[in-house]
Amino acid sequence: MSKRLLNILLLVSVVVCAEGQVVDSLVLDTIEGKQVYRYEVQKSEGLYRISKRFGVTQEQIIKLNPILQTEGLKLGQTIYIPVIEQIDSTQYIVHTLQPKETLYGLSKRYGVKVQDIEKLNPQTTKRMEIGKSLLIKKKDVATVESVEVDVEAGKLADANVDSSLKLQSEDVKAQAVADEQQVVQQAVVPAIDRSGASVSAHESLGTEGIVAHEIIGIDPIAAEPESSDATIVYSLPTPTELPLRLAFLLPLMTDAPKRDANMDRFIDFYEGALLAIYEASQRGQKFDIYTYDVEKSDVAVQQILSRGELQMVDAMIGPVYPAQVSYASLFAKQNKIPILIPFTQKVNGVEHTPQILQFNPTADMMAAAILQHFEEKKDSCRFILVDASNSDIPSSVKAVHSALAKSDFEVKKITLQDILNDSIAPSLAEDKENILVFNSEKYSSVQTIMSSLLPQTSGKDVKILAHYAWEEENSPLPLVFASVFHDVDSSRIGHFETLYNHYFGRKLADTHPRYDLLGYDLTAALILKLQQCSSALTEDDTDNCYSVIANGIQSDTRFERVSEQGGRINSAIYIKYAAH
Repeated sequence: MSKRLLNILLLVSVVVCAEGQVVDSLVLDTIEGKQVYRYEVQKSEGLYRISKRFGVTQEQIIKLNPILQTEGLKLGQTIYIPVIEQIDSTQYIVHTLQPKETLYGLSKRYGVKVQDIEKLNPQTTKRMEIGKSLLIKKKDVATVESVEVDVEAGKLADANVDSSLKLQSEDVKAQAVADEQQVVQQAVVPAIDRSGASVSAHESLGTEGIVAHEIIGIDPIAAEPESSDATIVYSLPTPTELPLRLAFLLPLMTDAPKRDANMDRFIDFYEGALLAIYEASQRGQKFDIYTYDVEKSDVAVQQILSRGELQMVDAMIGPVYPAQVSYASLFAKQNKIPILIPFTQKVNGVEHTPQILQFNPTADMMAAAILQHFEEKKDSCRFILVDASNSDIPSSVKAVHSALAKSDFEVKKITLQDILNDSIAPSLAEDKENILVFNSEKYSSVQTIMSSLLPQTSGKDVKILAHYAWEEENSPLPLVFASVFHDVDSSRIGHFETLYNHYFGRKLADTHPRYDLLGYDLTAALILKLQQCSSALTEDDTDNCYSVIANGIQSDTRFERVSEQGGRINSAIYIKYAAH
């Protein structure tokens, strides 16, 4: 096992308030024959936070306290909370039905009989409804032999951690995978080595109800380095009273026999996210972190979502692939959990799933941003569409064509053959900015005709509407493109890289975009939004929290609703120029 795998830092102090600790001192009452708690509203509490604390929905609380609809919550106010019968997570699994699932398939997955599922869920004999929850009895889990590893922790300033850690031996772990026992294990945080070696660290539960979810790959011995940069002053909301519970669902591929180097970007993303969590913890925010390696498997995501702990998290980050996103989004909607989708541009269900936070804007949003940028100089620019009649073009280009068709910008159409025949001069304005729009997202397609194009643009202002991936291309003509990534914030990057190089022991390649920065920016933004929204009383208040821009080192976020019943998509789009 590599030394790096043993350099483990429990980054954050994670305190989980067990349900009994919350409710033991509360008075029980009865309303319409059902038990309820009498609860006094605390400082900075909102309906969202209270609902999460008790494991109920906001709607259930409002139903018992209709006055909240008109007057909202007030400090010291006494409200009623429904008493929810707790499910013993050591004995049962709560499974959310997904499309095309059957009782037979579930019985094979969980190693139980179909009759046992039907007995616990009599409604299944009548209808299997997508999104509904089934109670499934766990099959007996064999005792897993563990090896003890001592962890030297606590030397980082203010890091109050539980230093006990159990690591499964590799042969026992392999047997558990073979037996498909990973379905019923507790939350697993993978320790990642880029050579492909890995080991799973299980959460350790202390006697005082303190749970530390291990965060892997950071040297626990050295103190935080001093940075030569000036101290950055943040204007931040107050940390939440209870820990923020974040779940990461990423394709870390810790068990892959041969790692694809392209998958390292998701490790970079995760490492950047850990630094955002660490910095927030230094400002007083407590966390409960759940990290899952969902690989590239739809089944892996479904198995993970069936675990009880995910039903009570405050937010989910990931997964990556569209099919996985569909399952996770349905789960988020069912359990009213915000889910941040970091990579996918096409998220099925965003129109009717309020919990979705989509980082990548749609093609239509990007096209609209381009036109808005040129709006002020509309009379002094001309768009030239190359082979616009070709129907086999990518959605990003189609979105630009569609936006232009609905606008009053001046538009000309030419063909590739016109360029090759040196006949595009009449289409290029002498006194205007000419924006060429090609029907491909590949720079190589444009590069092949550049020798014919360049002589015809001499003496004229000609630019190419490009894509973010073209920024590093050595184009002889200036490029203009829309992007969610802005220039790196020079006032903050030095401090970030000092922390990153110190804790992860290496300097990343200068790639565009940097995935460590993406993980940092998105996680930091999500933490801010959850803190700000923790005291929100209405849906409008929550919308305001998410629509305020959060500035990052490499990208900003401003999440705005796509429709009244839909999710939110990032609208922080920037227009960039690249001249070579």
